[in-house]
Amino acid sequence: RDLRKTQKLTSTGVPMGTPEYMSPEQARGSHDVDARADVFALGCVLFELLTGRVPFEGESPMAVLAKILLESAPRPSDLRPDVPPVIDALVARMLAKDRSYRPSDAAAVALELEALQRETAGVAPPRVGTPALTSSERRVLSVLLVGELDADHADTAPDYVAKMVGELVQAHGGILETLADGCMMIILRGADAPTDQAVRAARCALAIRHHLRDVPMALATGRGERAGGVLVGELIDRIARGFQDEHQLARETVVDMTETKPIRIDDVTAALLDDRFDVRGDEAEGAKLFGEIEAREADRTLLGRSLSMVGREAELATLE
Repeated sequence: RDLRKTQKLTSTGVPMGTPEYMSPEQARGSHDVDARADVFALGCVLFELLTGRVPFEGESPMAVLAKILLESAPRPSDLRPDVPPVIDALVARMLAKDRSYRPSDAAAVALELEALQRETAGVAPPRVGTPALTSSERRVLSVLLVGELDADHADTAPDYVAKMVGELVQAHGGILETLADGCMMIILRGADAPTDQAVRAARCALAIRHHLRDVPMALATGRGERAGGVLVGELIDRIARGFQDEHQLARETVVDMTETKPIRIDDVTAALLDDRFDVRGDEAEGAKLFGEIEAREADRTLLGRSLSMVGREAELATLE
């Protein structure tokens, strides 16, 4: 088949690699990278040779990096049941999120392949690797993307920003990952009801926006499950698409540095947020989150109609 067209990822003009073949440690921009990153890339190549597609696909380089960090790699046998179990297990170890489970280097992979050639049959060892954020349990996920600091933030130390954002994310029960392209990805998940999950994610986004007033940001919410990573993958593609639109709009618009930019949110998040949040937008531009309304200004609603919650003193006294 034709060779796939890949897009290289760069940072300040320095090539860093093709996103589809980058290891998790490279995807998060870690400087502690060794030969096991090459083993991961080789595992991606073997997976592609066996199945005809790379293990992590996305609509943009950012989406691919996010999936490498968030999703468990599929097994070749998920797409090609005729793949020998021993080969299936080897590729799975090469694509382990935790590099300690991977073969140490390419020479170790070569030795294993030579040993496999001499085997006529084998039983696949247990699947190993650290758990990714996806699992067999369906759960609500909110993903927030925060853009890279540009030239206007030259006086702001990236380490300070990362520490500040990290503290805000931790306060809201989230997980922060810094991508290799300089963007930040925040994952919020839990057993909350979808509405509570969206509210928590919106408040986290607004807390970060308070400090980074003009950096492009996008927030999306959805359900994820491990079955092929389909729903999680769709969520990542959806938020990456919204972020790219917001980033492009920022390039084309003259920014007023005295104003705080709204946050791009997807339709799911917009539908889950109630009147406590200032959400505006249209079908063309999409929904935007401008802020949280003071409690005294927000009307409580029932089926879309304002409702005064009064006259419940007796019930409250009974509960107390």
